[in-house]
Amino acid sequence: MKKLGILAIALVTTLVGITGSASAQSENIISEPEFSNVEKLDKIKQSEVEKLLDELILVRLEQSQTYKTINAGELEKKDKELLNELKNKGVRPLSEDEIEILNKSTIAQDNNIQPLASSPPTWGPYANVDMLTYGEKTVTVNGKTYKEWINYAVPKSGGGAPLVKHYASVKLMDEPFETAKFVNKVFNILLQRAIGEIKYVSWTPYDYFWPEGKDYTSFNTYDLLVSYATKMKYVWVYTASTDLWQLKASANSVQTTENHVIRGYKNGSLSNVTRTKYNTAWSDDYDSIETIAATAGFTFTSPVKTMKFTKVDGGTALSFFPYYASGPADLY
Repeated sequence: MKKLGILAIALVTTLVGITGSASAQSENIISEPEFSNVEKLDKIKQSEVEKLLDELILVRLEQSQTYKTINAGELEKKDKELLNELKNKGVRPLSEDEIEILNKSTIAQDNNIQPLASSPPTWGPYANVDMLTYGEKTVTVNGKTYKEWINYAVPKSGGGAPLVKHYASVKLMDEPFETAKFVNKVFNILLQRAIGEIKYVSWTPYDYFWPEGKDYTSFNTYDLLVSYATKMKYVWVYTASTDLWQLKASANSVQTTENHVIRGYKNGSLSNVTRTKYNTAWSDDYDSIETIAATAGFTFTSPVKTMKFTKVDGGTALSFFPYYASGPADLY
């Protein structure tokens, strides 16, 4: 899966070594008969599933944008088509029985198995969130095989909090400028990492609004309207000694729709150009979270960090930390 502007993380092996423990590994190892009928995780097939899920989330994000003129019928049709494609690839809604299993599951903290509270918030159903399962898979790490259960939390059709959010319009220009200076104005999206800000997208308004821009003599305002939707991926690992599932790791990806509106004078009259951009950001360990989960001694999380939209002349126009749902209580 191609990641635009996301740093490749080369520390996964180190992380696994740090977070794992001999006791945690021995508890989670399953004898051959127990997983012989469980499908091995195929990352190529999972990548196809992830792309379909991203398409589904984008459709549902579009459905939630009531301020836009959209064809609700077409979006609903596309939604159903994508759900059918996902079903054909082994992804479906969690059943009531499966939700009950999750409610009896455990979380791993500091190499100790901690049972969930006696009356915890349940893993669904939710008003605005669908829980989907990719089923049980096996993952082999350092020659040892683990049985995992991979689930996704996605916005329900029509969107809504907590996984979907819309921001009010922000200004990307501090002062008007002539068309001749347009080509030098650069707009950035930055992702915040522990080591600093990583450029995610960089483009010039001149290129983006071309060819309309050539007919303008000056530009007065540049507005940005941002919406995003979060997709959560949860990985449970089976513990044979207790016959329970442990939530061992989670990660998220974020879909954004950015509506850009620039206003200026065209042939002596005030006019505007509007464009919409779609972007996806994945957390650093999103693709390797299944491997990390296998030997993690505690519940490992990998969120997309702060997303910052800069003005055309520098400075921050909008900055936010995309929503991250570590557990069931965060999905209500």
